[in-house]
Amino acid sequence: MLKVGLIGVGGISGAHIPAWEKREDAELVALCDIRPEQMEKYPDKRHYTDFDEMLSHESLDILDICLPTYLHADYSVKAMERGIHVLCEKPVSLKKEDVQRVYACAEKNHVKFMIAQVLRFWPEYEIVKTIYDQKTYGELLSGSMRRLGLRPKWSWDGWMMDENRSGLVPFDLHIHDADFIVYAFGKPNRVTDFRAKRPEQDYINAIYEYDGFFLTTEASWYDAPYPFAADFRFQFERAVVAWEKGEMKIYEADGTIRRAIRELTEAGLHVVPATGRSTLPIGEHGFTGLALDACCSNGSIVRDSHGEVLKTWTIDPQITEELLKEFPDICFDCSTPDGMFSSGSFEMHQAGFKKDSPIKRIVMRGMRARGGYHEEQYFDQSIGDILRHDVCKINCRVTSPELERDLKAYLAERSDRVVNAPFDPVMFEITDVACNKGESVAWLAGYYGIAEDEVAVYGDGGNDIAMLKRFRHSYATKNASDAAKAAASATIGSCMVHAVPKHMLATMHKQNSRTIIE
Repeated sequence: MLKVGLIGVGGISGAHIPAWEKREDAELVALCDIRPEQMEKYPDKRHYTDFDEMLSHESLDILDICLPTYLHADYSVKAMERGIHVLCEKPVSLKKEDVQRVYACAEKNHVKFMIAQVLRFWPEYEIVKTIYDQKTYGELLSGSMRRLGLRPKWSWDGWMMDENRSGLVPFDLHIHDADFIVYAFGKPNRVTDFRAKRPEQDYINAIYEYDGFFLTTEASWYDAPYPFAADFRFQFERAVVAWEKGEMKIYEADGTIRRAIRELTEAGLHVVPATGRSTLPIGEHGFTGLALDACCSNGSIVRDSHGEVLKTWTIDPQITEELLKEFPDICFDCSTPDGMFSSGSFEMHQAGFKKDSPIKRIVMRGMRARGGYHEEQYFDQSIGDILRHDVCKINCRVTSPELERDLKAYLAERSDRVVNAPFDPVMFEITDVACNKGESVAWLAGYYGIAEDEVAVYGDGGNDIAMLKRFRHSYATKNASDAAKAAASATIGSCMVHAVPKHMLATMHKQNSRTIIE
């Protein structure tokens, strides 16, 4: 167990101390501050008002420095000369020579020195770096970052309002964004800045220039009654990735898709999304911007372009009842033509998504924002409440390997009545055994008097396999699962480069098919 001491029990220590107390591999044993009253709220720690005394009495592995900026260097050096690793609040110092002295001391004494620049560890910022590194949405075009707050007149001895001791906004606020920029994108070619420093305001605007893109930043203290705010926006070739009002959002550029669908439908072809989602908003609020028929809930609910139900495949109510009774600890989301009815609480529902990576959770949040999850969802529904509706599909995400194993075994024993065809292996997507996307697409084609060999289908996941196997003209995308590729008649390019709408247009231009169903 690592022994930790902390010096500077002020504002920022209120974030550090709880974090240390959550760790199982370290123990915060001692606090130091010249103000004894600051430590009274932590009676389980040993208290010191003299730093040298703490060092002499405690055998520390790590020192956490939460002191004012102008004290960082001296206290860091004093601890490291005793062989103690140091975590220090930002910045290291306002003076270049002090920064050099600190890192030289760490190297000489073979200890770790870490500055508490936290943004690079926050999931939202990690996502930006991942998207940039992997070129998920193409090249970065531009970006902006903003950090605003009240002037910190409350600081001890007024040190934060003293430029010689704090560095003001550039070293208190802007330094976070500057650190992340260099960490994520490398050293810029050039930085230009504008500074406005007045009695009521301190403001900085800086532009970081790179080959092919630039980033703008702003940070300010201002005497106005507004809370602290931080946000960013990065524009990539195919998406805008933004942190706005405490929520991460990804706005994918879908103009290519919309234009393709519009051209296809104007030429008289049917374009029908076949989706695991239970509904798709239509018209200008929908993903396509157009009114389209849709095979929803893995094909178990077929809706027309006005959202009206044309056909359903329902799960035997007896099966639904047995399933909900057998697994009371699982939140089952039951998709019906009337909405989504969940057997568990909202908290149980959310717990199932913890397996997903942060980036996937945010991408899914973006999908919900674009459409497809706008139907009413009701939680804490009794079995009786649920069975009053026609249950067409049951979704769930289990929270333990044991539950996952038991549920798979339970469904396997009833494979003659229900089928589990999830898009993602971490999910369960249960429908009647007679239902799948292929069946519903074939039904809709027959509804319009279209032969199956006049239908082209596209897919990439587990819930597309039956559809890809059924139709002669079936295409999996390059990024599809191996099983989906094996089921399809051919593989086309990746979704990332809009391979599906491009292939649909090329097919239309090549031959006059009567329908294309995605």
